[in-house]
Amino acid sequence: MNKIKIRKLDENYMVWNASDIIELRNKHRIVGSLIGCLPRIPRQNQQLGRPLLLLREEAALLIKRDICQVLKEISEPTNPDDKEIEEFKIKRDQLYHEQNILAKEDRLKELEKLRPRIYEGMKRKAKKDSNISSEKLEENVNEKMKNLEKRIDNLPESAQMLQIPTACTRLIEAPEEINTVAITDKLDETKIRVFEDLHDRGYFLTNGSKFGGDFLVYPGDPCRYHSHYVVICLENHAKISPQQFSTYSRLATIVKKTILLSYLKDDYTVHYISLNWAGIS
Repeated sequence: MNKIKIRKLDENYMVWNASDIIELRNKHRIVGSLIGCLPRIPRQNQQLGRPLLLLREEAALLIKRDICQVLKEISEPTNPDDKEIEEFKIKRDQLYHEQNILAKEDRLKELEKLRPRIYEGMKRKAKKDSNISSEKLEENVNEKMKNLEKRIDNLPESAQMLQIPTACTRLIEAPEEINTVAITDKLDETKIRVFEDLHDRGYFLTNGSKFGGDFLVYPGDPCRYHSHYVVICLENHAKISPQQFSTYSRLATIVKKTILLSYLKDDYTVHYISLNWAGIS
């Protein structure tokens, strides 16, 4: 089985291949967030495209499950040598030749659609000369069509479409393979363990920063469901003031979700405390 390739640039884990992005979402319940602009409508941020930026917790889970291969991207590739430039020119000429053939085929189809009109026009002119037979008229139409075909020009090079790669097509050196996500502190470890635990329970998880948490938890695909929980990860034995409890509870009420305070116990099992604001009557 081919592993999904993840490119690591600095501390960012990105997926460029479209089929890999679909597989991550449909098969592994990994959502991530698209951060690239769309080529046809680049000056907007309502709809974004590749690459898919993964959370560190998502990358850690994929590495642990041996689903992906993380490669360290070269941030500053060297300039191409003469051989690579020549290969690029050959590929560009090949693409132009293929597009030129397709353009001529499209033009011929357009001309073929004009055949009935050309036939009717020549037929009206032929009425003045009663000696022209239908066979001769058909020959004249075919000859006219051939002359028009000869006048079809090649596709202008300025109109050639070029393929724009969405990932590095040339690796200057063998990329460094990464087998783990670095854990910086206890809180970082807690986030990774909590993400894994909730993912194993069948939930979809995304970044929860827009709701003041670490993760948002969905019962199904975020395209179809609203999130039910806002997860806030804490270190074990962390002290929470009454003001913080009030803040978390108020937050849950405003966004109509349940707050999950998550932490690792001394035996490294994940525990949760749920908060909801309840009025007193």
